[in-house]
Amino acid sequence: MQKRYITPHYLAVCLQTAQQNGLNPEWILAEARINLSAEAQELPSITARELHDLFFALWQGTQDEFMGLAPTSCGLGTFALMMEYASQAQTLGAWLKKSAYFYQVVQPQLSTHLLLPNVEQNTVSFCVTLKQTDQDPQHLLQEFLLLLWQRVACWLVGKHIPVLSTQFAYAEPLHATAYQQMYLGEFEFNSQRSGFSFHEQCLLWPIVRSASEIELFISQVPELIFQSPTTDTRLATKVKTLLQDYPLTALPELPELAQQLCLSPRTLRRRLAQEGITLRELKQQLRQSMALHLLSEEHLSMADIAERLGFSEQAAFCRAFKRWTGVAPSQWQSSYPD
Repeated sequence: MQKRYITPHYLAVCLQTAQQNGLNPEWILAEARINLSAEAQELPSITARELHDLFFALWQGTQDEFMGLAPTSCGLGTFALMMEYASQAQTLGAWLKKSAYFYQVVQPQLSTHLLLPNVEQNTVSFCVTLKQTDQDPQHLLQEFLLLLWQRVACWLVGKHIPVLSTQFAYAEPLHATAYQQMYLGEFEFNSQRSGFSFHEQCLLWPIVRSASEIELFISQVPELIFQSPTTDTRLATKVKTLLQDYPLTALPELPELAQQLCLSPRTLRRRLAQEGITLRELKQQLRQSMALHLLSEEHLSMADIAERLGFSEQAAFCRAFKRWTGVAPSQWQSSYPD
């Protein structure tokens, strides 16, 4: 059974949002399978699953992913389309830029953009700000959008992004203590915009999720957004950790890795397939990540980089890099990655 750790504030605001949209709060509660005692003096805390059901009911009742909390509606399926579009990106920076551009086009009521790096501090900021907040007085939509981008970004790269600060374009609310379980970094209230800041180097982190993983993730939103991040226990992550102990010029094959994991090669191959990935793709992710690092951090020739990555010749590396990112390594090196 899930722990009821989410403050009653969010149950209250969801019920208020239902009334604001002309929906029956009793129907919302029934959809979320929440039974309120007539004798109860206060609303109860809720689980991530119950909050998921509340949001899902509001989405269905309003036919709006913004739940009637913005001047214009956001059609059901918009988030899924954004993920399909933006997840073609190869790096975190590219994904943030693509996701921001998508919402700039389809939802002008939302200001989304990746700010240029702060050269002195080596930091960047991603902004996701609801332009008009009259219909969102409790900041429910703003909070959700900010949480969504932080947690999806962390999930896509398979680890916590070391967020330095999370900014809120409003005063500190009475329920701000709940933010400790929600957002990363230090909190800055009354900011010019809502968003979060992190080290510029994180923009180069590769996306490690497969298409099938992303499809499954979309089907489990928003529940996964409300759950506290947990340790990545995927077999693919364990295999990738083992691969990192080897030079890229001598990566092991499936039988050797299977032996280290106390599995048969057939079982290892099958379980990786169930997670939507192959050993070849994991090796490609490692080479891609190191290629981005070498191109951005080291003063090496293309031939030297190709050799370090285990390619037999420079041309083979250039072809592979263009297949990964859509551009030649020299072009990527001379411009900001997108």
